[in-house]
Order: sequence, then C-alpha cells, then structure tokens
Amino acid sequence: LAIQAYTYFADFERARKILNFFDKKAKRSDGLFFNAYYADDAEPNEYIIHSGPNIWLGMAILQYTKKTNNNQYLRLAEEIAQSLINFQNQDKEGYIRGGPNAPWVATEHNLDAYAFFNMLYKTTGTKLYFDAGNKILVWLVQHTYDNKDIPVKRGKGDSTIATDTYAWSLAAIGPQKLEELGMNPDRIVEFAEKNCAVEVNYTRPEGTTIKVKGFDFAPQRNLARGGVVSSEWTAQMVIAFKIMADFYYKKGLKAKAHAYEMKADEYMAQLAKMIISSPSPSGQGESCLPYATQDFVDT
Repeated sequence: LAIQAYTYFADFERARKILNFFDKKAKRSDGLFFNAYYADDAEPNEYIIHSGPNIWLGMAILQYTKKTNNNQYLRLAEEIAQSLINFQNQDKEGYIRGGPNAPWVATEHNLDAYAFFNMLYKTTGTKLYFDAGNKILVWLVQHTYDNKDIPVKRGKGDSTIATDTYAWSLAAIGPQKLEELGMNPDRIVEFAEKNCAVEVNYTRPEGTTIKVKGFDFAPQRNLARGGVVSSEWTAQMVIAFKIMADFYYKKGLKAKAHAYEMKADEYMAQLAKMIISSPSPSGQGESCLPYATQDFVDT
C-alpha cells in the first residue's frame, strides 16, 4: 500500500526503496515472500506465507511499472504470479487458497488474485495470466456469488457476510463485468449498505463524543460488541460508490451516477470526522485515522 501511495504521488524514490528491499534483500520460499520481515536485516519475522500479501506486492509493482514505464521490477511480479499459479494448478477448481500451506479459501484473496492476473496480462500480453485469472473468475461465479441469498460469500463453504468482499467485487471485477456474468452490481452495493452500514457514537481522544456513519466489518446484529465504524472498510465502500458513479456516467445515466457520487462524498465526510492526532511517538501528533471507533474490536 505504501508503494502504491508513493507511486500515485510520483514519489518514485521512496517507492523504489521498498521495492529494492523485496527485490534484493527479503528471503523467499518457492518464489513467495513471508508475511513479515525485520526491516534492518530482512530476516523473516513471521514464518508464514499467505497469498494476499504477495498478491498486493505484485499489484504494487504493476502500478509502479505503469506509472513510470520502468520494467525493472516486472520480473519480480511475474515470479510471484508463477508461484501462485503453481499451487493454483494443484486445486482442480482453479481457486487460490490462503497460501502454500494454508488450505482455507477466501473470496477476498481470489478477488485480489483476479485483479493481479488481469493487470499482469494487460501489462505483458502473456496468455498464461489471462487463463489464471479466468479460472478464478469461474470459481468465484460458481461458488461465492449467489443471487438468491447472500450476493457475495466470504469464501469456500463460508456464507458469512464480510463487507470487504462486496467492495472488492466492484473494485477487482468491475460493475460492467459483473453484469456480463449475470450479477447485479447495484444489489451488491445495496446489500452491503443494508447489512453493514452503521451509525455509532465515537469518543475522540480529547473526550468529545460524536455520531459517525460508516461501515462495519460485518452485520452488527450478529456481533455482541455492537456496531463499529472501520476506517478501512468505509474507505473501501467509498471507492465502490465512486466506481459505480463512473459506471453510470459512462452509460449516460447522470442521475444514478450523481446519487452514487453523493454517497461517496457523504461517507468521506464521515471519515473526516474521525481524523485524530496520532498518539504514537513516531506519529508526531499528525493527522491520522483510528483503526475503528472502538479499541481492540474483533473483525
């Protein structure tokens, strides 16, 4: 995420520092990176390999490649992709499991992988990546999208409602492709709003209590802790609303596009109400968002 942020703001020097860490220093196993490293010596801090972090590093490389027209790190993205494809081929259904030694299958990681392979195909023109992405898409349609009940399931055999899978469906696949697949992108958004949008009290560090509207990790009715607003999940839904607005502007449906744009603006304004000064020494008191409106909440 940091690489993508630096790249977006054309701070390529900082982006390259992180990319060089992974390209030249960080140890790998079968082409994939561990979940965490010590920054000073690049030794693994967490000897676990999950698909998601590797996919996001791959996507960050492709964003950097596109913005800079510099293919220096493209080989690294392709090595990550090949390692993922190697264990994708071990599962006849074509999904990406949690990791080489993680048997669970999450919708979120498969949406990430679909986006990654799709981006890699557009960058290189290599059909292998198109085919890998298409296998994932077929699996998603057959096993995680359900028009009759829950529009998006959390994973294989898991019909839990998770807000991020709704936002990522629109970001990774896009409303146009979802429509072509027989899905209704409006229903995906509406379901997330109906089930996962909350309005809660948030006590700021200085003691002021305010009302904040946003999105929880899952339906609050299922959680003993009550509703919380997640900064991350709310921001993901803002992106989903913006994607839907663009989709309808391109169709010439300005009123519908404007309605989605208004929702994006509304939730962005709500997030702004949550901005605080960082309590950490490294934060230097500058503006940041808390993880959620409550401390130590489960997701």
